[in-house]
Amino acid sequence: MAQCKQGAHEFIQSAFCPVVAVLASQDAENICKKNNLSFVEMIQPFCRLTSEAHIRDPSNTPHGLHNFKIIVKNIHQQPHQPTLAKKLLNESVSSCLPVSLASDNGPANIVSIGDYDLQLSVSTPWFEAYRECFFRVSYISDHEFLKNYTACMFIVSSSHPDPMAQFKVLSHHQQQQQHQQPGKHPRWFCPNVLKYYVLLHDVIDGEDQKADSVYQSMKTTYGSFICHLLSINSRQAPPMSHDIMQADPWSQFINKTTLPNAVTSEVQMNGLPEKQRLSSVEHAVEALEEPILDHPLANHTAVNLENTDSGSMDSLNSGKDSRSSSVSTPHGLCLTTSDQDKLRILMHEFIVRGLLPWAERQIKTLNELVSSKKTRGLFSGAKRWFGGSKPAENVTGATVVYTQEAPEMQLRRLGDLSFMFQMYELAYQTFHTAKRDFNNDHAWLHCAGALEMAGVSIFMQGIQNTRQFEYMESAIGTYLNTCKNGQFATRASLLYTEILKSKQMFTDAAVALIKMTSEDADLRSALLLEQAAHCFLNVKQPRKYAFNMILTGHRFNKASQKQHALRSYQCALNVYKGKNWILAEDHINFTVGRQSMSLRQMENATFALRQILSHDSKQSHDQQVIFLKEYLFVLKQFLAHSPPSDNTLCQLPLPLVDGNQIKVMASYRQKQHVTSNIIAATGVSFDCNDEDNTKWYRLEELCLRVAGVSSSVFEPTIQCYTNQTDNSGNPNAVISEPMTVELSLENPLKVNLVLNDVSLLWQFSPEIDSEVNQEQQPPPVFTNEQAKSIKSTIADELVTAITIKELTLEAKEQKKVQLTLIPQKTGELHIIGVGYQLGMLTSTPQNNLTNSEMPNNRQNLMFVRGKQLLEVQGPRLNASKADKASKVYGPDRRLDLLVVPPMPQLQVSFEHFPKVLSCGQIQRVNLVLSNSGPVDLCNIMVSSPTSQYIMFTEQINGNDLDPISDINQCCGGSSVDPNKIFDPNNFYPSILPTADDSLTIKCTCNVSHLTQQQKQNPNHSCINKVPIRCQSIKPHQTVLVPMYVIGANQSGTQILDMLFYYEPMDETLKIRHRIVRHSAALTILSSLCVKAWPSRGTADESNSATISLEIENLSQVQVQYPNQCLFNILQVSGVSNQWCLHHLSTKPNTDVRVIKNESMQIVLKACKCEKEADKEKEYFSNVVFDQHAIDSAVSPCADFYSKSKDTEIFKLEDPPPDNLYQVEPPAPTVEPFEGLDKAVKLGMTLIVLWKGLITSTDGHSDVIVGQHHVNIDGLDTLVASNPLTKVVKEQPAITFIKQDEFIGDPMPDVTLLAQVLKVNMEYQQIVYHDFTGPKRLCQVPLKVSLQNTSNMDVMVIIEANTRKTNSTANELTATKSKDLFTFSGQVGRRFNVPANNTIDLDLKASFWRPGVYHLNCMKIVAGSENTADFVPQKHVPSHSITILSTNG
Repeated sequence: MAQCKQGAHEFIQSAFCPVVAVLASQDAENICKKNNLSFVEMIQPFCRLTSEAHIRDPSNTPHGLHNFKIIVKNIHQQPHQPTLAKKLLNESVSSCLPVSLASDNGPANIVSIGDYDLQLSVSTPWFEAYRECFFRVSYISDHEFLKNYTACMFIVSSSHPDPMAQFKVLSHHQQQQQHQQPGKHPRWFCPNVLKYYVLLHDVIDGEDQKADSVYQSMKTTYGSFICHLLSINSRQAPPMSHDIMQADPWSQFINKTTLPNAVTSEVQMNGLPEKQRLSSVEHAVEALEEPILDHPLANHTAVNLENTDSGSMDSLNSGKDSRSSSVSTPHGLCLTTSDQDKLRILMHEFIVRGLLPWAERQIKTLNELVSSKKTRGLFSGAKRWFGGSKPAENVTGATVVYTQEAPEMQLRRLGDLSFMFQMYELAYQTFHTAKRDFNNDHAWLHCAGALEMAGVSIFMQGIQNTRQFEYMESAIGTYLNTCKNGQFATRASLLYTEILKSKQMFTDAAVALIKMTSEDADLRSALLLEQAAHCFLNVKQPRKYAFNMILTGHRFNKASQKQHALRSYQCALNVYKGKNWILAEDHINFTVGRQSMSLRQMENATFALRQILSHDSKQSHDQQVIFLKEYLFVLKQFLAHSPPSDNTLCQLPLPLVDGNQIKVMASYRQKQHVTSNIIAATGVSFDCNDEDNTKWYRLEELCLRVAGVSSSVFEPTIQCYTNQTDNSGNPNAVISEPMTVELSLENPLKVNLVLNDVSLLWQFSPEIDSEVNQEQQPPPVFTNEQAKSIKSTIADELVTAITIKELTLEAKEQKKVQLTLIPQKTGELHIIGVGYQLGMLTSTPQNNLTNSEMPNNRQNLMFVRGKQLLEVQGPRLNASKADKASKVYGPDRRLDLLVVPPMPQLQVSFEHFPKVLSCGQIQRVNLVLSNSGPVDLCNIMVSSPTSQYIMFTEQINGNDLDPISDINQCCGGSSVDPNKIFDPNNFYPSILPTADDSLTIKCTCNVSHLTQQQKQNPNHSCINKVPIRCQSIKPHQTVLVPMYVIGANQSGTQILDMLFYYEPMDETLKIRHRIVRHSAALTILSSLCVKAWPSRGTADESNSATISLEIENLSQVQVQYPNQCLFNILQVSGVSNQWCLHHLSTKPNTDVRVIKNESMQIVLKACKCEKEADKEKEYFSNVVFDQHAIDSAVSPCADFYSKSKDTEIFKLEDPPPDNLYQVEPPAPTVEPFEGLDKAVKLGMTLIVLWKGLITSTDGHSDVIVGQHHVNIDGLDTLVASNPLTKVVKEQPAITFIKQDEFIGDPMPDVTLLAQVLKVNMEYQQIVYHDFTGPKRLCQVPLKVSLQNTSNMDVMVIIEANTRKTNSTANELTATKSKDLFTFSGQVGRRFNVPANNTIDLDLKASFWRPGVYHLNCMKIVAGSENTADFVPQKHVPSHSITILSTNG
């Protein structure tokens, strides 16, 4: 149970006190009225003894009385009728509210139990008030004497003409009521109650002598111990009574005893007959049942949330005005402090000298009477056994009625008197005896009362006895089940739970309280359930506490105690909140909202209903419709009656906005074109992957370095700010450029939401010139949230907010919404939230409505204007140990923008940009550049990691150089020199010329997008300078630049990423450069595959090589592209600094076609140039198969060739090189065996130019052109235009023992050393010989030539008569090892062959029988002087000889 002001002992003592009747004359009441009090009210504060008194039991043992108290009532006060008693009980509860509910500034009590921090009221004063009122208004029963009058005080004024006669009249009146109407009210404890006589004397208006004389007569007549002279009103009442500030001890008692005005004063009904009094009371009750509108708990709204039972009252405070007036009226104005002491002395003498001695005598008399009855107990028992009847009983069914003088009632009277005067042991013995007699007589009501008081008597003794619990439980059960008496069962339960509470038996107390709940008593059940909930809280069971508090709120609501119902639900919500009890939390919040709305607490109702919509609800669709509709209605009412004082918008719970997913696009967007052949640059969109930003940042940094922008720290341009970007700096917004914010809106409900007039809310601080603002005052802050503010008219001139008129969120839908702001002035722009009108469809639209009819249905929408604040959280800091130990987050300023002056806006678009290309296909694209900003722009560069697939050319006289634009007449149809020289250093004219640059362009190739530094550093191939005639692009000017795109060599998807970099002409602007991104995905189809196998030439042509080309048509019919491809090979160009290409297997003007799934072999011949090779120049030699030769030394053929030579591609994950501006190349390193490379090195690139005819399924034909590159580095190596499949080398076994590394002299490459010699034999291939003649041995002379093709000396060892054990692949005969021959002459020799020289050896081959012989049986190995091992030569040509016999 909750904490109470009184302990269990104090509560029981105050509940069962002696009751004293007061009978005062009218003149005595008039004296008391000077103080706005009656006599009973005047002595109420002094009815408790302040000191200890003593009383003796029948054994003459004294007992101390502690905190003894009596109850004083007017003898004419009638018992409360059930309806009136119920009203008073309701009123006692409704008038007591916790401070936290009665006022917003009240303290909050926080109780921590486990994981729960509960905000609740530790004490329950409303329960104590109910309990006190319950004991006060409960009716008097015949089975007990606890509320019967034990004494009567007669009050007569000294100003009465004959006070003694008046005392006799009052005494006779009391005696007549007691004896003539024994069963009627008032009821008396015994026939000879104590009579006490008080003479009331007014000090100012009365005569002291007369008072003393009357008092002496009283003592003579009645005795000095039961008479008292009370002198009061020692001063006159002041004219301004409110100005006297003194203590008012009567106010707390006036509140409890005053009845409503509708009830006629019981004092005025003293002389009325009983029937008339009852009719008056019934009339008063009917008046009380009328509704009173000014009650604080009255239902002022038309919304009826709960149906209450018939016993509950909607109006509980009918006497509020009378009580408030009585409380505000001062009391005791004529009473001094001395008078109050006299009142205290009166009550002390009454109790000590009158009441206690009377009680002692009565206890002794009753004890003797009971003892005498016990001596006859054997006879009485035998009499009952043999069927004797009890003379004083009347048995009617299960009810037994005793007379007041029956022995059992005398026993009960003794027990009650002993209990009221704190002799608990005697009381227990008496009640224990009485309960046996009542039980034997089956007088269940009397038995239950005796059991109840016996259990309480044991507890008040302070001994440990479990019988007290058994007695109390048995009494409650008898009251409820047998007697059907709820009042006494409630009283016993209240006493029992207090006993259990004092014993710390909270669980048993909760069970006892819950048993007393019933459907016919809502208020009682609510209070008891609340106390049971507190009992569960004391035993650390918060869930049971919450469950019982919900039941408490429900019963309070049925009893029309809406304030307490609201409080109970709020206490239960503290337990369920945040514990994933979503359904229970929704129910409580909805009930709290409705209860608050009925009490006109609109703010509290709005907050409670808001909680239902702030999470993922598990409710059904219909229930969510009710929740949302209720919330919108309450919020609209709240805003209508209590608008915000600062004109700000209220915060709405729907839809949900994920602050972590907020994206800010600070830069402008590329304009989208509506034509099909023009596409705009993709730019940066909200759907871009943040992981790709690193690639773009590297490209931008490379552009900055090439542009010569020096900066110690590179700060990339962030165009889209997300939670993955660096948001420590403020984004820059440009005047008149739209900046967009993307919000992720989620509808968690199953109800469709409609948002109207959605726009961003912002605060703007304009930039003020320092010369104007010399006092450095803070700039004014403007916002568009304050709709009624004066500043709102200026706000539209500062920032333009684009509004979305209507937005619908379907059930459970998550939608991305983009909102735009256009700043118009420089300053600081802070985005604070999003404003909108939230609504819902009150009725489901019909499915057959058309789009034109939908707006008519919008009239059923209910909208409320509100906002949601946008909050972003920065990244968590983990730099230091303190950051790792605590949750510290960095700044995130993506919503705090700086507005800068106007900037140029480069709009990039592409005309005829392909979506599908074949491998190696070249497509012409027009790059359209336009400046939509108000400032000139210049220095346009394009950075791309795949720049080998794009190139730009400059227009000359309106016609750009396009040598492959017309296949039939390339380069205007003019033929070109097949052996045209191409200078690679002049291929890229420098855009940053130096003073000593004497190089000139010798060919018509005009590629101005690469620099001289870029040729020397391969990493510069990522940068392309966009050639434009003018130095800048003016505002609203458009420039077209020819652009070529080539398909990759491998089919699949090709990604082209291009970053356009440009700068404003005005160098004073804060932003020094801007960028535009474009990313395109091309589908690459298979076309041709070119493979080349270079080999050495014949012996007579030592300075030549043979190149075998295999051209295969790989085009396939695909589902998306069902085309048939036919390719014509137009020309093969060879680019080298020492080799020229010639026809070998074909002739000029040969139609070389390759159809689908076929391949073609072409053999070409490469010859060294006659003049000395120039490493600085490259020779373009063409093998033409068409009628016209194509100048492959001009753009775009030469450009794509040059880009294909850049094998070292810039890695984006690595930082740019530090030597980016280095003009001179690094010093070359000299290898010790560099001369061996010349033996196998070829150093030629083949450019295969082709034309393709693509025929679609519908018969449409297109002609495409392209080129493939094959880089040939060495001989006898297969190379291809397409990437070859790499053979995975087997990895060596893992060893765990470290092996010693051998460090010796450098060794030449074995593969190079095996190809260093070129071997040739000169002999007669067919020889006729007579083997039957005298010279049977046939000797054939032959000459062996060994040519050193390298640039270093080679040591050679030759052994001519070495036989091979296995046949080689080059053998041309099937003759086995039996048919051998021998060499004679210099068959074994070791010699040195100088670089680029030839040595001849003369040998003879001897044969003894005819046949075909293979002469490759000699062993030739080569090595250097520094090597111990010699390598056999790999490229020994195959030689055979035929020996024929002349004899046939």
